Amino acid sequence: MPSPWRPMDRVVLPVGVDHPTLINAPDNEENTMRRASLRLAALCATLILLLAACGSDDPEAATDDAGSADTTGTTTDQGAADAMDDGGEDHAHGDEPIDVSDLDPAPSLELDVRVDEVGGFNVHAVPADFELAPQAASTDPVAGQGHLHLWVDGEKVSRFYNQWLHVGDLEPGDHEFRVELSANNHSPLAIGDTIIDRSVTVTQPEREGHGHSSDPVDVSGSAPAPSVEITVTDDPESGFNLRAVPGNHTLTPENVNGKNIEGEGHMHIYVDGEKLTRLYGEWYHLPDTFGAGDHEVRVELSANDHSPLAIDGEIIEATATFTSTTEMIADGDDTHDGDVTDGDHGADDDPTMAESDHRVEITYADGAVVGGPATIEAATGDVVTLVVSADVDDEIHVHGADATAVVAAGETVEVTFTAAIPGQFEIELEDLGQLLATLVTS
Repeated sequence: MPSPWRPMDRVVLPVGVDHPTLINAPDNEENTMRRASLRLAALCATLILLLAACGSDDPEAATDDAGSADTTGTTTDQGAADAMDDGGEDHAHGDEPIDVSDLDPAPSLELDVRVDEVGGFNVHAVPADFELAPQAASTDPVAGQGHLHLWVDGEKVSRFYNQWLHVGDLEPGDHEFRVELSANNHSPLAIGDTIIDRSVTVTQPEREGHGHSSDPVDVSGSAPAPSVEITVTDDPESGFNLRAVPGNHTLTPENVNGKNIEGEGHMHIYVDGEKLTRLYGEWYHLPDTFGAGDHEVRVELSANDHSPLAIDGEIIEATATFTSTTEMIADGDDTHDGDVTDGDHGADDDPTMAESDHRVEITYADGAVVGGPATIEAATGDVVTLVVSADVDDEIHVHGADATAVVAAGETVEVTFTAAIPGQFEIELEDLGQLLATLVTS
């Protein structure tokens, strides 16, 4: 029996050869020899084209045939898209789809994406006849196991290891979410020529601001008490794999934002003190975008309404440290695996001394943002300046950039920072929990 895990065969028939007559020809000796000749000619033609592209002085000559995201699920060339996995990491993936037609039953996928009432979207992807195996990510393919890849509007956002994933707010309007099944080595799975994926279009609403409950929920009376343990390991290909195992705490993403129920909820991830995302399952992939050095990741247990859980006033959390050797590099330098730009623009690492790429004015009055919270789209390394006027005393907090400023009622303050980490992050009045804007860095 042939192995069900093999790269999909591709045959490129050379121009000018009368090949259609062979498609349904009988398997006699003459036709067999002709087919072999055609395959050899196709291989030679392909090698010639590849050599020509590699040797061209025209940068477009080598990229004209690069694959792109195909949200219909019929693409067979994912090479260019796979190079941008996990929010822009440039590294090698298994490019070729893996044909799993011989598996019985073959893997399949169902997808549901819904707007989260507090912010962002909740992605629920349910594979069948397929094992999610985060512990084997970036290793050799094994039949019937792997993980998931998420694409939004044709751009690969991340890999994910659980059935549930939270994605931050996007620009108001319609957005296409696509999830595909991937082998351990990140190659998409396919049945014949069709990649196993599902797509859903969801509308991002205008947001008028939101807030989380900030008071901890005391679970001192619970027996046994909830707990959490975490480990962070290097991913064999890029970034780091976080595993957070809660004890006496059931993860219930289906009940997020709902009534608090003892013993259930989700988790929150913080890196270097900044909230990164919610965590609905035990595993999460951390991209290598935080800069060289040691970084602290912290995971805390949360109730359904996002309130942290506490025992005698102490938040239930666990911390671990991971070390990156990847430097953030300045614009214009060559990038390599996992590198991002720091956007210092020659300003001696002080973004307040650099000319801003984006200058956004925000006014908060009478309990709301005038005109509604804005969405700020920035490239990694861009310098952003916020000009915030408010009729209350509060602290402005830019999540994901470690930038804060105090604004007094009736006054205006400027906050300048570098958008260094890809993702979607809230900019809010910290005490009120009022969303001022959403920063989208790519």
